Amino acid sequence: MTTPQDVSLKIARRGLRMFETVHVPILGIIENMSTFTCPHCGKGTDVFRSGGGERMSRELGVPFLGAIPLDADIVMGGDKGPPDCPGEAELSGCYGLPGNRHGIG
Repeated sequence: MTTPQDVSLKIARRGLRMFETVHVPILGIIENMSTFTCPHCGKGTDVFRSGGGERMSRELGVPFLGAIPLDADIVMGGDKGPPDCPGEAELSGCYGLPGNRHGIG
């Protein structure tokens, strides 16, 4: 898990390498807070840049599992308990993540 900006990518890369060193399987990379979509005008803004997680996955030969937008509904859902995704049973249905393709969960 990383955000798209360079400082987070450096930290995530070190963490990934540490897990590889101790033989923990790496399932892939997820980019968090990738884009903020204004609820009023619908325009997307890359507050923390974008594409860093996908670029890092290519560089390291690790699957890119998807990008989660910066979304107020996720924040509010997390504060209430389990984050919810309007109209979907799984987060993957909302944000195009591959779900259980890699045997997660």
